[in-house]
Amino acid sequence: IQRGVDCPSVSTVRHIMLLDGYECRQKGVVPKHTLTDIAKRRTFGKKNRNVAADRLFVDESQCSLDFAASRTEWVNVRLGEMVTPNDKAVHSEAIHVIGAIGINFKFLVVLPRYRDADDAAQKKEFRIDAEDYKRRFLQPLVRACGGNGNGRVFVQDNAPPHRPAFIKEYLTGKGFVVLEKWPGFSCDLNPIENMWSIVKTAVATRGPTTRCELEA
Repeated sequence: IQRGVDCPSVSTVRHIMLLDGYECRQKGVVPKHTLTDIAKRRTFGKKNRNVAADRLFVDESQCSLDFAASRTEWVNVRLGEMVTPNDKAVHSEAIHVIGAIGINFKFLVVLPRYRDADDAAQKKEFRIDAEDYKRRFLQPLVRACGGNGNGRVFVQDNAPPHRPAFIKEYLTGKGFVVLEKWPGFSCDLNPIENMWSIVKTAVATRGPTTRCELEA
């Protein structure tokens, strides 16, 4: 618009941004499935297709104030500078959440930004481990389920906090059946991914501008 171009095309906008000192870089893309991945997905599907329909689907996600982010990012650089995917960029405020959905059931936990006062003083962001996962999510989840899973199938991916034996022991001890050997790069098999998309769209429509508004 500043250059007096009416309704510019994508290629025109790209050209103008390049002239103004911007370069385009692509964010990381999830690897495509190999033949081995496909075989594991098929085996997993065949093995679990007759599992009880009453399941809890669990996953972690992140909600950010920067809803305009996409896989393409324009970065302003000086003439002659090189831009790589590993260049540091300023990220907007975000919160991390863990959720669970099932038949007539939904549950959500917002994780804290810092573990304690010392981490807050050092600006050391919270990173969840298996103990945190059990204490901050699984135990409240079990209480929300009435204290017992009653044979409900518990579906989660292979994230590090989910793998320890004591996590499975805790869930089975509370009456859940843990679905195991989740194939790699297969988040699309978990329907909660669709829920995250709906939630993020709803949050973006609300237009929060601070972390407190985002958490609310």
